[in-house]
Amino acid sequence: DGVAAEDLPYDMAADPVVIPDEMFGVWYLDAMEHPGRYDGKNLKFKVQAAYMKGMPNKTYIASRQAMTCCADDIGGIGFVCKTENTLPTRGKYYEVVVSAEKAMSPIHGREAVILVQKSIKAAEKPKDEVVYFN
Repeated sequence: DGVAAEDLPYDMAADPVVIPDEMFGVWYLDAMEHPGRYDGKNLKFKVQAAYMKGMPNKTYIASRQAMTCCADDIGGIGFVCKTENTLPTRGKYYEVVVSAEKAMSPIHGREAVILVQKSIKAAEKPKDEVVYFN
């Protein structure tokens, strides 16, 4: 059932766990499948801010654009991220350090990872802006 923690393409023992741009899709799928693996962990990665109607104040979706099957099927993937700071600008790239909590996700309708922003700074866009799942 999935990949063992030691077989992931990033160091789960690091603090924070650094998720390379090209591994965001691997991390996303693993975090959806094994949210408890990330509970209490600090993570660092590059995201864009996205917003959905009805989200609580001081939250955004830490997201990336992903291609699930073909070029016509590109859409956002990500997790709810809580912040005490000013909300980031939609569409710009940021490098964030977050703490992950296993909790009910309002955007997924099931248990997943909820992120709590610890730091944020503007970042260059990734070499490949689209995330792939391979």
